Amino acid sequence: MLILIAGITGFVGIPCARSAFARGHKVRGLARNIDNLPADVRDRLEGFETMSDPHDIAAMDRATKGVDAIICSFAAVPEMFMESQMMLIRAAERAGVKVRTTMPVSSQSAKCFGDLPRHLMELRLEAFPWFT
Repeated sequence: MLILIAGITGFVGIPCARSAFARGHKVRGLARNIDNLPADVRDRLEGFETMSDPHDIAAMDRATKGVDAIICSFAAVPEMFMESQMMLIRAAERAGVKVRTTMPVSSQSAKCFGDLPRHLMELRLEAFPWFT
């Protein structure tokens, strides 16, 4: 399965990518700067699309083409949180990705849930059965 991780360079995106690789999935990244990825993730990517800003629809359109699933871990800052995630959903629809469940996750969840990586793994098992 080819999974797009939007916001792959962040606190949530990196462990999601490692988890996907460990399960044999291919990963494509979408973020502002590939240099923010550790080498163990960067070197295994199927591809990477650079966003010029949080509203880069063209980059979202390129990134969503041909993917089977999307994990959105955009930073929870006002200009990215709601509007950019909606833009990503629209790009997925244009690319023919079947949008079944949307569940934005970001490092802001750490304020509510504490141990974020453990919480994400539990969340993944419950919400994304295709990711096992």
